[in-house]
Amino acid sequence: MALFDFLKSAPVDEFAQQLADDLAKRYGPELERDLTKKRNPQRLTKAFDSTFNRAIKFQQEHKLGIYGKARLSNAFKWQVK
Repeated sequence: MALFDFLKSAPVDEFAQQLADDLAKRYGPELERDLTKKRNPQRLTKAFDSTFNRAIKFQQEHKLGIYGKARLSNAFKWQVK
């Protein structure tokens, strides 16, 4: 039943975990904490671009509705924190 597809949140949560892990590998928090080194904005841009492009592709493939998008963004936010 398509009406209750938003209740199947396990794939969305797993994908959010993968996104957060990949972002941490590409641009880890230690790069932001070390203020003695100069930041590389290109590295940060590439990391975020690939992360957001993967999220957009996932959303298009899985046809997430309003609740699915909110679930994905909220799960990703909490994984990053």
